[in-house]
Amino acid sequence: KVKKGQVFASYNSQAIEIELNGSKAIVEELRIAHDEARINFERAQNLHNVSSISEQELQRFEVSELRAAAQLKSARAQVNKFKLMLEQANVLAPDDGTLLSKFVEVGSVTQVGQELFRMQRQSRVEWLAEVDVNNLNMIRQKQVASITLQDGLVFNGKVRKIAPEVSRRAQYGLVYVDLPNSKLLLPGMFVSGEFEIDEREVLALPRSATQFKNGFSYVKVIEKDSSITERKIIVGEYFENFYEVISGLQVDEVVVKSGAELLGNGDYVTVVNSIDLESNLGVHGSRLQ
Repeated sequence: KVKKGQVFASYNSQAIEIELNGSKAIVEELRIAHDEARINFERAQNLHNVSSISEQELQRFEVSELRAAAQLKSARAQVNKFKLMLEQANVLAPDDGTLLSKFVEVGSVTQVGQELFRMQRQSRVEWLAEVDVNNLNMIRQKQVASITLQDGLVFNGKVRKIAPEVSRRAQYGLVYVDLPNSKLLLPGMFVSGEFEIDEREVLALPRSATQFKNGFSYVKVIEKDSSITERKIIVGEYFENFYEVISGLQVDEVVVKSGAELLGNGDYVTVVNSIDLESNLGVHGSRLQ
């Protein structure tokens, strides 16, 4: 367990301390020089008021005072810079929590952006759910979700946020779900889960009517002239042996329910029995798995 502000590690700050002490000495020298320039300028103003020196000589003293002030300001900025570097030499815990792992040892040389430590903030665990892009629009912040461990234990949580971009290659988005603190939930565990969505009517096909090739879903549609056309569709969630059809098929179209792999584009079929359209293109309430 760690507390907020606790020191995780410290960089070797000897070189920074030397630079800081040197900068402080320069500031002191320039402060004295500025005080001297300021006093000389004030004397020159008094002399100019009684016409003892010219306007040009007065301006020369004024410029000297301004230059000394600028040099002193720059030196003080250097001191602040090294003070900040010295403060940053300590790696501090950003919050209360649990230290999970460390990636450095004593004497390690680190690079900018390198991960040094990994911690569990406020001992909080979250589920990083990979959700198909076709289902992301059904998920909202604060939506209830649940995960199931391998031993069957179920934990409920709520959606904290949805990642602003999706994986281009795998076409999924990350959804972050806050979970309750429990010793049974450990970072790195693989779990299955689901999101609770409102029950709704959807166009659905039985698994036997859907074919999958090269990462895409297809069905064999029976056209009005009884010819077969292979159609690419987009499917959503899978529930009780039915796939939700998101796009690519209309509710009044007829598809081959089984044996579709034996038919090709342009083949003709004869429907010998009347088919209940609802049984082929069922409407079913579902939940995202």
